[in-house]
Amino acid sequence: SAVLPATTREAPAALGVDDRQRVTNTLVTPWNTIGYLSVTYPNGQSFRCTATLVSPYVVLTAGHCVHNKNRGGYARDVRFYPAQYQNA
Repeated sequence: SAVLPATTREAPAALGVDDRQRVTNTLVTPWNTIGYLSVTYPNGQSFRCTATLVSPYVVLTAGHCVHNKNRGGYARDVRFYPAQYQNA
């Protein structure tokens, strides 16, 4: 196999049939329970992560979304935005 230059990108590949369908209404269950977190760390850097609402007051996400040793430890501000929709 040939080695591609660093600037060349390959098209994404799918195994089997790609039968995914775009979610057009994120305001209905279960799609309205999925959203993103806006996270700000003690050093001031902000990032986004995916999260899922599991009860009216509990959001489930990955641990690295709320704690990062290199950015000062636990996030100082976390906000959840459910049912987001992106056109592209």
